[in-house]
Amino acid sequence: MPAGVFRAQGRKVQLRVFGEEGGEEESEPFIECGVDRDRWQETKFSYYQFPNRNAQRILFTMPHGERIAELLLHIDACRFTPQRPIIWPGGIKAPMHIDVRLALGHAQAQDLIVEALASRVRSLHVPPDVIAGVSPSGADWAPLVAKKLDLPCVLVWSMLPKGVKTHIDGSVQEGTHAVLIDDVISTGRRTTAAAHALCEEGKVTLTDIVSIFSYGMPDSLEYANEERVQLHPLFDIDTLLKTAINHDLLNEEDRREILAFAKDHEAWAKTR
Repeated sequence: MPAGVFRAQGRKVQLRVFGEEGGEEESEPFIECGVDRDRWQETKFSYYQFPNRNAQRILFTMPHGERIAELLLHIDACRFTPQRPIIWPGGIKAPMHIDVRLALGHAQAQDLIVEALASRVRSLHVPPDVIAGVSPSGADWAPLVAKKLDLPCVLVWSMLPKGVKTHIDGSVQEGTHAVLIDDVISTGRRTTAAAHALCEEGKVTLTDIVSIFSYGMPDSLEYANEERVQLHPLFDIDTLLKTAINHDLLNEEDRREILAFAKDHEAWAKTR
């Protein structure tokens, strides 16, 4: 199977060229999106109609975050509504909403996200003994990541539901090192509350929280500093909005509105 190097917007990215017979299966998951072949040198899509009779598809590696952002946009998991704000379950008025749970219904998306989460966990300075998931938001992803890494898994409630007496679902040994998994971090209050409960109740060491997406709100950094943990999102608001603009799904004015919200959601809400 031929391979080469493709230069996209000044970056070198490794690519593999597939012939008409399809070639061998890729070891990594890829997003497949059709694009106009006349624009292939300018776009960042990871599926190209290539003007070559011997090569029908080109797949190239791109950072996990960009690939996930592209895929979530493709499956309509992101809603941008700055002119018609929506109210999040926590009561925050917001110009957008992202629901990564929709990726669970798409095998390719699920595999990509799980592999990216596992890869981020592997890259941490201290290898974990156990994977913990914020319940309910991270409860779908933590077991999949734990299975991928061949580690035990527990779930942690940030607030106890009615009738539940313990924050931790599952068994964790005192003194073990845990990594906490969540899907989306906005203010970070719920996620870091789960981190606090895990450390207090489970008597574990926790230094890192890995999430799929983060709005990058200042509140989340403050809460993380209070709990002395580091946040590791696969991609953030800047990557998502840049990808949406590149795919003509968002204009510059709306991008600025959403960034203003992420910077200070309370001040932004007062202007709406």
